[in-house]
Amino acid sequence: MKEDLKTLAEKIEKFRANTQTEEATKAFFIAPFLKLLGYDVTSPEDVVPEYMADFGDSCNKVDYALLDTAGQVAVLVECKHLSEKLLNHIAQLKKYYAACPSVKFAVLTNGCDYMFFSDTEQSHVMDNTPFLSFSISAITDADIACLQKFDKSKFNVAELASIAEKAKYDGQIKALIARQLSKPDDDFTRYIISTLGAGQKTTANIDRFRPIIKKALNDFINEEIQRRVTPKPTLEDIIEQDLHTDEEATLDKVKELLSGLIPESDIKCKRNKTYLGILYQGKTNKWLCRLYFWNDGNPAKAPKIGLYHKGATNDNEIVPYTTMGDFSEQLLSRAKMLLQK
Repeated sequence: MKEDLKTLAEKIEKFRANTQTEEATKAFFIAPFLKLLGYDVTSPEDVVPEYMADFGDSCNKVDYALLDTAGQVAVLVECKHLSEKLLNHIAQLKKYYAACPSVKFAVLTNGCDYMFFSDTEQSHVMDNTPFLSFSISAITDADIACLQKFDKSKFNVAELASIAEKAKYDGQIKALIARQLSKPDDDFTRYIISTLGAGQKTTANIDRFRPIIKKALNDFINEEIQRRVTPKPTLEDIIEQDLHTDEEATLDKVKELLSGLIPESDIKCKRNKTYLGILYQGKTNKWLCRLYFWNDGNPAKAPKIGLYHKGATNDNEIVPYTTMGDFSEQLLSRAKMLLQK
């Protein structure tokens, strides 16, 4: 759908100047959009054009009524010319919505901009604010995810009603946070003062704390953004940061002893429950030696080292550790063996 919407957006820009009427807007841009959702405006099984919205004293027609798989009207679609501002026509759509009490959703569009409405505040009374709105030329992945729920084959009234309600509160919460970031209001400032136990909630104290709260909020947001964009450390980084002092010193010594054979960047380590493996190229089957200095986070009473010895248990001979220099020959021999593989 994303690529199809991109193609439609390009078509709108290409033919914008040639689209002179509302009917042209419907035919060139709105009908293809509805087609993406599984509604063919030429099929009576999908769409009722010029659907009658009876007000009692007058009768008006909605451009399209979309039918669900059971053949029932599911969504009203009111169309305007490409140049029209949708905000000027919400009241009109609201009247149509009220005249169709069995319908839960309504769409207002000019072919490029779309507003999706429901009745989250009062049953059978369309909300003044859309729960989903976007321009096809700037549609987001989140918009598309919500839009796909309106696909005829997936249409579920209960699920969409829940999405509409959550989206409404999501928008209101974001707007509230934006206001507090710009200028913390008195109620919010009083709450912070009270929570911190920072004195009386007088006008003077509120005015004193307002810029402090604003700075703290904005600093927090900026720090969170920075934290999220900072690259996460690799597994090797985490492991090496978590080394005990004696393990770190021994790892450095191994790198020094093997510097003539193996690049320092190819010597990694990985912690096991009972030992720290020093590995060639980070591969556990290419271990150079194993340090039994710590056990489940506790220092070993008698530090040991595991060295490669063919025929020992798992080819691992564990002996008391003294200094790394005492095991340099065995370490060099093991490194040469690995390099030959």
